[in-house]
Amino acid sequence: MHYNHNLSAFKNKHLKQSAVVFGTGPTLSKFSEEDVGDWENCIKIGVNSMVYHEKMHLDYYFCGHDASKESWHYHNQLKRTLLDQIIHRSDIGQVFCATRVNGQPNRYHFSDQESKAMGAINYGISSNSGHEHIKKDIDLHDLYNHSIIFSSLQFALYTGVEKIFLVGCDCGGGFSFMFPEKKFVSSEARSIHRHWLEFEKFSSQHYPDVEILSIRPVGLKGLFGEKKT
Repeated sequence: MHYNHNLSAFKNKHLKQSAVVFGTGPTLSKFSEEDVGDWENCIKIGVNSMVYHEKMHLDYYFCGHDASKESWHYHNQLKRTLLDQIIHRSDIGQVFCATRVNGQPNRYHFSDQESKAMGAINYGISSNSGHEHIKKDIDLHDLYNHSIIFSSLQFALYTGVEKIFLVGCDCGGGFSFMFPEKKFVSSEARSIHRHWLEFEKFSSQHYPDVEILSIRPVGLKGLFGEKKT
């Protein structure tokens, strides 16, 4: 049985609904519920530091680690802080935690024990690149790595939604809404943009009837439809 088999319970669970997928880019600070048509009936999905946005109720939340290029000791402190915050957020509907990379535990990701402490459903991710490695049947295949936003998007599509609003998906190389003074210039941003291009190929091929709209797009401008605000 595949490591991601528990995800099968969510297949087509949200048919005909809309989803708001929250990244953590600086434009998140400009978001208003009025940006989305039927806000109350949208499912809300967030990733990583969205968990610190305590005024925002999330139906689903995806985490793996709190990335840091500093020392391992510093990274471990960030991961512990994130874990405590996730446990604190009892209002989140369901947590999903990436605890396997290419089938193996990874020291930069949460362990199975840490995932259990946050009440999460574990899943695995693959470091393969290219749209051909992004799969529809996420209960049978590892999810696409390179940014945890792709896990949340694959999941949203898997649940059967007919529309996805992208919020705070600025493709800014890890810059957060908590640091709006940062600029969108980095080699990491360019690398992530390449994977967004692969995701657009995947979604166009396998989910042609699902409308994907960016709200206040920055790095993704021109890649998906744009929600006028």
